[in-house]
Amino acid sequence: MTDIHTHILSNIDDGPKTEEESLQLLKELEATGVTRVVSTSHFYSASKQIEDFTQKRDDRLEIARKLVKDCI
Repeated sequence: MTDIHTHILSNIDDGPKTEEESLQLLKELEATGVTRVVSTSHFYSASKQIEDFTQKRDDRLEIARKLVKDCI
């Protein structure tokens, strides 16, 4: 099953604040049968530049990938 609306990346928007919370959410999703997630982080153009947002998102995605890899 795929979750197509997930705020899974830490410290981006109203999702998890820490990497530990992100990992816990991923574990909970897995326990419910989710095998793939689509990260849908919010971009707030009134308060951020797109370049800053995409850099932070990419950094957080790399952290999330490492967390998952370390758990496998």
